[in-house]
Amino acid sequence: MIYFIFAFFITALTRIYAIFALGWNIKPDLWEYNDIALNILGGRGYVYHHLNTDYLFYMSPFYSYWSALLYFLTNKNYLIIELIQVFIAGVSVILLMKITKKIFNIQAAFVCGLLYALHPGLIIYTIKLHEFIFVSALILFLSYLILNDKNVFITGVMIGLAFYARVIFIFFIPGFFIYTAMKRGLKKSCVDTIIVSLLAFVIIAPWGYRGYRAYNRFVLRTDSAQAFWQANNPMASGSSLTKDNKPVFDTLPEEFKKKVFSLNEIGQYDFFREQAVSYIKARPLHFIKNTIQKFYYFWWFSPQVGLQYPLLWLSIYKVFYCFLALFFMIGAYFVIKNRRKFDLASVIFLITFVFLISVVHSFVYVEARHRWMIEPLSMIGCAYGIVSLFAKGRAEC
Repeated sequence: MIYFIFAFFITALTRIYAIFALGWNIKPDLWEYNDIALNILGGRGYVYHHLNTDYLFYMSPFYSYWSALLYFLTNKNYLIIELIQVFIAGVSVILLMKITKKIFNIQAAFVCGLLYALHPGLIIYTIKLHEFIFVSALILFLSYLILNDKNVFITGVMIGLAFYARVIFIFFIPGFFIYTAMKRGLKKSCVDTIIVSLLAFVIIAPWGYRGYRAYNRFVLRTDSAQAFWQANNPMASGSSLTKDNKPVFDTLPEEFKKKVFSLNEIGQYDFFREQAVSYIKARPLHFIKNTIQKFYYFWWFSPQVGLQYPLLWLSIYKVFYCFLALFFMIGAYFVIKNRRKFDLASVIFLITFVFLISVVHSFVYVEARHRWMIEPLSMIGCAYGIVSLFAKGRAEC
């Protein structure tokens, strides 16, 4: 128990220090969620002005509603909101350690907790007013639920609720199927997966119905088409910026911009999707090459990574990530070598989810924070590698 408490406090203290060191308790790093939250409180509802029109389905809605609630309850006290997010990070590290302990041992869990607590990217994104920490926490919570064989009804409801934070949670369903098939057999897995899927659909349905009422079609989020287009157009670099480090949209001809500005939300959604599909059809080999390149960027670094931060920050993270990557590979070696000594189904479940997320982001643009959401899961293998290598060294002494 002392290991969990220690990791919780290290996680909290590093993030609280960062809040005051950066001055974000007074002027935090704000995102689109802030504007939507203010519109909700101002009586305009869930709406965001983007590309010369009002979006009713810009991004997933959870964090904007959450921000609106906390703005109302705290009179927009940024420090209280950030401290709540620090607490969420503390809970997250405990969940991560419990998962690691279940699969491997308490030593690996403790090391994994320290890696999470000291991860530079996770520290920074915990204290931004951004959905990141909730998405990361939900990934760990759902992993914990599934790996501890919790009630399928709870799992289905939680996947549906998590969908309101990000659509990526749908990829827990194939992972759940594989895990339960290995643990309970194919027939039971099929039944449980159907139940989970139906429950998730029921939870998601009200937001989809909102889209049907607005546009007579099933809509969950409309900015996804622009994200897909950003990664699949003649100026695409793999990130949200061009090779010249400029926003993709800003580099386009005025005729293209005027066309976009003349459309409403659903018109822009269709236009961006059609432009991306047309580009892929015209240059399929280039699309394949770019997709493979983005997969590489997801697991390494794109040329545009870290441009918004001091060079020292990026250098520190690169050293940290190389350390993680090295010991993850060592951990993978020991997993293969000792595969009969632990729950292999749990390992395969985590690999399935992580792989699917990296593949999906290879079809849209890639930024470092996309990997950071699932990097805690890869820390499990890294921690096992550190502990196993240390134990091997002690045995040989």
